[in-house]
Amino acid sequence: MIEPVHSAVGRVFASLNMFQKVKTCGFVTLQSDGNVNLTFVSKGIVYLSRDFLLSENQEENKSHFFDELKASLDYFYKLTGGEAVTQIFVAGHGDLKFWVEHLEHAFNYAMRFDLATFPEGTPFSADIMDSIFIAYGLALRSAGYSSLMGEPALLPPAERRMKPKSFYSLLGGCALGVMVLFLLVRLVVFQPYVGKLTHEYQKVLGPGSGVDSSVVEMSVESLDSRKVKLASQAKLLADFEKKKSLPGELLMALGRNTPAVIRIDYISIENTTGGKGKLARNRMTMRGGCVTGNAEQETAAIDAWIQQLQGEGAFKSRFSEFKLEEVKREREMEQVMTQFKVVGE
Repeated sequence: MIEPVHSAVGRVFASLNMFQKVKTCGFVTLQSDGNVNLTFVSKGIVYLSRDFLLSENQEENKSHFFDELKASLDYFYKLTGGEAVTQIFVAGHGDLKFWVEHLEHAFNYAMRFDLATFPEGTPFSADIMDSIFIAYGLALRSAGYSSLMGEPALLPPAERRMKPKSFYSLLGGCALGVMVLFLLVRLVVFQPYVGKLTHEYQKVLGPGSGVDSSVVEMSVESLDSRKVKLASQAKLLADFEKKKSLPGELLMALGRNTPAVIRIDYISIENTTGGKGKLARNRMTMRGGCVTGNAEQETAAIDAWIQQLQGEGAFKSRFSEFKLEEVKREREMEQVMTQFKVVGE
């Protein structure tokens, strides 16, 4: 098994009593190939561990190092809900003192960057110990030292490769699982829904619904054509019914509004056109007479009757006005009366 870099590094700092599990801190590990590992831990939990590469241009590396570290610190702050990192341990290959001074200055000395402090009597110099830092951490593991950041392990690259037989078995198992899942979905979800739709179809369009089977089998275009044809026929029936009810409604209204002194001898109701391009309109003609024994009273009664007709709803909605076209006084069967002709348009 292969151990992550940060576990070995954390084990060394813990063995030097520089790192406790309750702390919130970061680890920067520079490796000989230019790879840099950034790890951030709080109360023994690793929240973030990532790598980036340095180039051969030291000036570019300065800004690149700061940008990568700043972005990681911001992300760690969001992950932990506001945990601030105030101390970062630096270890590994290269000029570590240079990076400590550069990063402290770049962060405006708001954060501590510490190197490993080895006890007196160590047989090797600090530079050599820094260069073998990861190996030292792995050796401590063999000696029984545990890492305060846990003991995760990775399979070696050779063991990560899946054998063809295992791959095909996994693929077959996944395919079988997907097939069973779809079958369950069909039986549990879709089958009851299909049964419900079939029942609704039989109820609305089935043999017992009373719907003409020929209509059910017609195409959408044929149904649209039939709908237009039926709509035109329905309009003709509606117009006919309207015309048929018009005379009866007018005669009922006329009977309610005609006084006893007026008799009506002739009525005609027709639909006329005013010529090409003009709308059709209703025309009503009435002839009759008025008998009171006094010519002036008869004329006044006819005028009042015409005004009453114009205010009646049945006439008002169909005729814009009623006018007296003829009026004359004549004798009929030894009785003198005022005869009239009234036209409504």
